[in-house]
Amino acid sequence: MSDAFKAAGGESDRPHLFHQSLRAAVVAGARLDLGEVPASAESVPAPEDRTLGGTATLAKLDRLEPLLSEWVQSHPLAPERFDPSGQQTADSASKDSASAGVASAGVSSIGGVVPGLPTGYWSAYVGYAESERMDLVLDALTVRRAVTQDLAGTVRPVWFYLAAMTVVATAGIAIFSEFSLPRLAAIRADLTLLPSVEQTPSWLAIPRLGWLLVTLPLLVLALILLGLSARGSAAIANLLGGRRYRDAREVVTRARIEQAIWRRRDDRIEDDHEREAPRSKNEKQSVTRVRRVGWSLVANSAASLAAHRLMRLRISLPMLLIAVLGGGGVLLYGLVLFGPLVMLIHDLATISTETGMWP
Repeated sequence: MSDAFKAAGGESDRPHLFHQSLRAAVVAGARLDLGEVPASAESVPAPEDRTLGGTATLAKLDRLEPLLSEWVQSHPLAPERFDPSGQQTADSASKDSASAGVASAGVSSIGGVVPGLPTGYWSAYVGYAESERMDLVLDALTVRRAVTQDLAGTVRPVWFYLAAMTVVATAGIAIFSEFSLPRLAAIRADLTLLPSVEQTPSWLAIPRLGWLLVTLPLLVLALILLGLSARGSAAIANLLGGRRYRDAREVVTRARIEQAIWRRRDDRIEDDHEREAPRSKNEKQSVTRVRRVGWSLVANSAASLAAHRLMRLRISLPMLLIAVLGGGGVLLYGLVLFGPLVMLIHDLATISTETGMWP
């Protein structure tokens, strides 16, 4: 444990310092995801406890701080320990394996589960206690929302473009239904007066467009609402390949926190070198530095991969959605407008052939 932390009051003051940083972030406008309060068969949270999860507010933090302080005082975090061979002991290994859960929704599973405390909130505290890097912890608490905004941004312009095209199509169908379709119906009614006429039975001959004139405005409204909804747009992008980008961003968050944890452990070994034998110190430092460099490489690689995947999504998803949805709309529009004309020409050609007007 560092001298600065001892001067600050030790483990009992750490929850207060942690909450001061969270409050400052909330006041600054950050939307921190605290996760959900865990429920188990043995301990089901009360309804008032479940409201502690979700987006952080000052009121929630005021209720969580005494709960966290009480838990930390009764269950203090054990310091990292190594065996003489340079490998982690069971306590340290279990803590390291717990910290590997950073990738799940930011820091949602680091440190295990504490009854009554949101999973992301408790994981953030453990990450802060291990690394003393509140900036990384705040990044982890906001990574889910940041990824949601990034994924939504890849498809949001598509919804507004399709909404605009649907408005134009609705106007075209309304004009066709009001002026052209009645005249086509009158022509077909005159054709029935001929004794040898057999009109082709098809819905395209005189289509019923009333349902389209009701459905298309509702579709425009739905597209606009979808464009305004970050969560809905992100959910669609997630189904079309965005999950891989989300995974890469979460790996970046995990790797950066792990790198900070191993750097802090290396600093502790350096501070305690006077009480350690040189050989033991070198063995420990070799482990911590290898782990730190390894996580640094993972963080850089994952960050590059995440940027590449986001760029591909920004290019491919609009093309795919416009080709499928826009192409389908154009096909329907063409059938509605040109289908009756094609069917009328077909029936007129049939009549002419049967009556001998054409050879």
